Amino acid sequence: GITFQSTARILWAVFVAMTLIELILLVYLTDLSFFDSVNISMTTIATGGMTPTDSGIGGYEDGILELILIFFMFVSGLNFAAIYLIVIKAQFNEIKDEEMRNYFFIWVSSIVLASGFMALAGSSFSDSLRDTAFTLTSIITSTGYSTADWGSWQLFPKLILLILMAIGATAGSTSGGLKIMRATMLLKIARREIMTIVQPKRVVPIRVNGEVVDERRVSLAIGMISAWILLCAFSILMLSVAERSIDLESAVSVIFSMLGNTGPALGAYGPTHTYASMSELGLLGSSILMWLGRLEILTVLILFNPRLWSKSN
Repeated sequence: GITFQSTARILWAVFVAMTLIELILLVYLTDLSFFDSVNISMTTIATGGMTPTDSGIGGYEDGILELILIFFMFVSGLNFAAIYLIVIKAQFNEIKDEEMRNYFFIWVSSIVLASGFMALAGSSFSDSLRDTAFTLTSIITSTGYSTADWGSWQLFPKLILLILMAIGATAGSTSGGLKIMRATMLLKIARREIMTIVQPKRVVPIRVNGEVVDERRVSLAIGMISAWILLCAFSILMLSVAERSIDLESAVSVIFSMLGNTGPALGAYGPTHTYASMSELGLLGSSILMWLGRLEILTVLILFNPRLWSKSN
């Protein structure tokens, strides 16, 4: 059977292999130095988003580099176990996985909607497509790379950014956010409740990939999303107290970015700014939120449950 150790080895193998492949492509297809290529490869697959220069990815002004990063950011948002099964075990039925299909659909539709809106608003379609493809891929995978000042975008594409920050990519990836699976289950739960209201006696199970989901998992998903929403609301209020001059756009996006482990936000903390202007109290709170977002909220709440540490338990 599959053990924890064997699963860990598989995930590490996928991570290392993807990093090496990206490194080779960056060295031979771009003008990046070997040092920059190593750093960027490592922070792409880990969806960390850090670069060796202050100017970020946009400072390189390299279209080939951006295409390579879009591909590897997107792949890094996939379940690593699924990548292993598809590439090594040739189990192509994994491609039909509902979460993977929804991830692809959300990614493509977000880029089409955002770039289309910006083109209709007067921007060049090619520039809009290039900017939104890179930016939205970076945001949905919580990588945080930037090639454009998305803080100057119109409201509609900004709202898409916020939604993608919250949702994130797939479970089993290196991305942050709530994950596509939970968002999918939330929609299915809402659909079930509507159908139950219309037909009270009808039993409507939640199905994922054609299989009925245990009610315990359904409750866990509801609990996770509820805890996330409550923490967001509380954190926005606390941030408004710590940073009295902060505007609503900056406050909301900072909290979404922290919990989603994205990095850059909007407004005063967008891609062309840093968090250096934030107060010490605000930075401390943001650090805690990043920690909560990485470990997942319910996991942390369980750690603070006194019964967990009770000797009689």
